[in-house]
Amino acid sequence: MKTSKRSTTLILYLVLISTAAIKVDFLYGQNYNLITDSIQMFWPSAPLDKPGYLETVITGKYIVLNGYISGGDDQTQIYDINGNKIGLLWSEYGRPSHYDLTVDENGDEVAVGVSKSSPDNGHVIKRRLNDGAVTVLTYGGYATHTSTRCPGRPGWAISSFSHRGPSNWEPYYNEIAAVKLDGSRVERICHIRGLYKPYDNEA
Repeated sequence: MKTSKRSTTLILYLVLISTAAIKVDFLYGQNYNLITDSIQMFWPSAPLDKPGYLETVITGKYIVLNGYISGGDDQTQIYDINGNKIGLLWSEYGRPSHYDLTVDENGDEVAVGVSKSSPDNGHVIKRRLNDGAVTVLTYGGYATHTSTRCPGRPGWAISSFSHRGPSNWEPYYNEIAAVKLDGSRVERICHIRGLYKPYDNEA
């Protein structure tokens, strides 16, 4: 029987919100091993100009920090489990944004979500965590949110397209679509039939 290797590490983190006396937020993390019942501080305090978040890929190999990191919002920095930086800061605004983490068809840990910067603004992209290499997965629509938590369909992501972008961004506007992680196929699932007004009702 084939089994998949999953992380036994639970990531705990704390964000201190800025006040008049605290000019910079600091994000701290711990890894908690579910097998050995042990806690080890791995995260050096990471300065953020705005609150951000930490996330780990299912393999437990990488930690992902997203936020206002170095002069720009929605940036991403990859670290290994010991808090060492992996590769350069993804300094472009939201490339990707509103993403989820998974392992693709090549066995690479990737972030999958909408790009909010050129040259692939509005498209669903995947970005490899170990070197930042980008693969464009869709060429129509303007995506909003993406989930890779679809165990019944490994190798796929589910994206919503409720953001109109600078134009109508056909053909996927106001739809939910399944996007294959190798970029070979997009399956249109259903219409959202919603109105994109404030951010809070975005699909």
